[in-house]
Amino acid sequence: MAWQDFRQEARLMSKVEQDARLNRRLTHDRPGRRFLANDDARWGELILPAPDENPAKTTRGLRVLLIASTALSCRAVKTVVAYEHRHPERVNLVGLVTDDPIDADARIGIKKRVWKFLDDRQRLEVETAIVEVALSAGAPVYTGEIKVEWFSRQATHWHPDVILVCGFGQVIDQKIIGLPLGGIYNFHPSDLAHHHGAGPAPYDDYQTCDLATTVWTVHQMVEAVDAGPILGQSPPINIRDQAGSLPEEPMLVYNKLIDPLAYMVYFLLDALAQRYHRGEMRPLEQLDFERRFPASVKAQIMAPIVSQEIVPLLTGPDSILFDLE
Repeated sequence: MAWQDFRQEARLMSKVEQDARLNRRLTHDRPGRRFLANDDARWGELILPAPDENPAKTTRGLRVLLIASTALSCRAVKTVVAYEHRHPERVNLVGLVTDDPIDADARIGIKKRVWKFLDDRQRLEVETAIVEVALSAGAPVYTGEIKVEWFSRQATHWHPDVILVCGFGQVIDQKIIGLPLGGIYNFHPSDLAHHHGAGPAPYDDYQTCDLATTVWTVHQMVEAVDAGPILGQSPPINIRDQAGSLPEEPMLVYNKLIDPLAYMVYFLLDALAQRYHRGEMRPLEQLDFERRFPASVKAQIMAPIVSQEIVPLLTGPDSILFDLE
């Protein structure tokens, strides 16, 4: 082996070794998964599912690429996977792109985002859970830098019809934004229509503006952060406790946002899948999310925050969404 080839192989191997904690967790439950570094990115890796994962997965339906991280986003990933499992002819999850909050080289703004409220063990648990959901569904996962030529080629290879984004820590450039014919959509837990909470720290905005409620906003993406035409919003979500105060523990507030997010993802995915099967592969410009929420769910999300403990953010009855059908 030539010396320069040896140096390159050693460098790539070191990248995979840096992710050893995550990789050991993932291979413990499912041998046969593969971990591939690329020489284009400063951090992260491509993880391929084992050959025997989700043998029922098809290549039919709307091709969906997810770009998502944080505990909130785990429910978004689970919702897409549950939808595909229920309707394999409608949706095909082709890949997941996620952040790596335990890689010291990752440039994902940990100190400005929800990750700052979690310790290293919790960050590892969240990342493992998100990656595990996608791999178990037979979808590959990329945990690295996206503003590199390798990722542009990989995203093109996945050939997504639509891209859904939630809680991601890197700025997505025009190469990716312009890739899907059906559009790229971001979920953000602030009222962007009234200029609240753009950026990585919505809880800070809740405090600054002394807000009693918030909403999930879905918008088409442009390169500017949390900008782009707004598609629609959720019903109001109460973020105060029984005493009428914003909880001092931010994770209690973020926990309250999880169920509404699952519904928002479901409604958008279902609308996009229906358009796809009608042969209408162009961006969706408007969707009345609030009308689609059942009255019982609207009442539930307007109830005050009562829990004194943080409910595990990675769990949740995604199957309740199918009661809507």
